[in-house]
Amino acid sequence: MAFVLFVCIGNSCRSPMAEVLARRRWKELCGDLELGSAGLLAMAGAPASDLAQRVAEERGEDLHSHRARRVGERLIDESDLVVAMTRDQREELVRLFPEARGRIFTLGELAGVGGESPGEGDVPDPWGDDLSAYRKTWSQIEELVTAAAPRVKDFLSERGRCR
Repeated sequence: MAFVLFVCIGNSCRSPMAEVLARRRWKELCGDLELGSAGLLAMAGAPASDLAQRVAEERGEDLHSHRARRVGERLIDESDLVVAMTRDQREELVRLFPEARGRIFTLGELAGVGGESPGEGDVPDPWGDDLSAYRKTWSQIEELVTAAAPRVKDFLSERGRCR
């Protein structure tokens, strides 16, 4: 079974959104595919933000049972693919876990979005913003998750992790 880990800062908005969206979009992608999320600075056990829960509910998904966890060596070791929301987060993950360098990407990279311009292809953090920002973040992640599916399947297949 392949394991894909989504990572953001607090594991309360973007990475839980990406996890539930990928669960829906990648259902048939790779046989046994497990998905999870974590945050670089997550407060373990904290729920998803109220606005993230609300947007998920509007879209027919449920984040009410989500509980944040902090990314650590064990989670990285268990992950076949680590998907960060921004380049800065990817760079921090590579700095913290250099042995996983070849398995850490941004969602934008996997979706084929993002060039050399700073922030291009990144998913901005809606934390502290209004409901419309969360809706925009949800839509952006949904587009990127959909676009990333073929590359994720190829990446996992090349490593013998896809049936």
